[in-house]
Amino acid sequence: MAVSCSKKYDDSALWGEVGSHADRLAALETWQAQVNSNISALQSLVNARQQGDAITGVTQFSTPTPGGYTITFSSSSPITIYNGDKGDTGATGAAGATGAKGDKGDTGATGAAGSTPQIGVAQYPTNSDVYYWTLNGSFILDASNNRIPVTGSKGDKGDTGNTGATGSTGATGPQGPAGQNGQTGASGADGADGAVGSVKANNAPKTGMDVHCKRDGDGRAQSHGRLAHKQPLPLRRRS
Repeated sequence: MAVSCSKKYDDSALWGEVGSHADRLAALETWQAQVNSNISALQSLVNARQQGDAITGVTQFSTPTPGGYTITFSSSSPITIYNGDKGDTGATGAAGATGAKGDKGDTGATGAAGSTPQIGVAQYPTNSDVYYWTLNGSFILDASNNRIPVTGSKGDKGDTGNTGATGSTGATGPQGPAGQNGQTGASGADGADGAVGSVKANNAPKTGMDVHCKRDGDGRAQSHGRLAHKQPLPLRRRS
């Protein structure tokens, strides 16, 4: 048995709802990015304050929307804080099928007025340099009801690094200049007198010369004697 349907199913209403949700999701992501940027800017502002960095200028801008302010410092990088903006009206969804008429409901209670959350920082105690996050003027607490500091506590001291490897022996340096001459030493003591020597020269039975030698205090030889012949005489050493 063959079954056919001549009427095409109309799913435009379904796709309209999908598109509406996508638009709202995109708007929520944009808002989240701006809030995160503002939180980061506040963190930088607190750090600059604690480091004694001075604000050098505040510039307002309108583009890109929703606008905001750019704050510049003397040393730190500039920060940007965005304004909150009104959300865009969502796309109109496709009309749904008419449902059965229901009973008249009770009038609902008036809802509380909406507000944009105000995120900031505050000192605690007021005379300290420690800042904590606040929401709408009240401190933000963690799961243990403790205030959340803007900056973390100081970390522990790191471990001592390993000893470096011994360096290689350096190259031999050039020859140094010659040193100055030393001072002249003191004179040595005089040597002892040597023994007296004698020399006898004979040329003839009746002629001759006796010579006696000795050393003076400087070690030089001195001689004395008598000469009985005027001619050169051969010398003979006395044994």
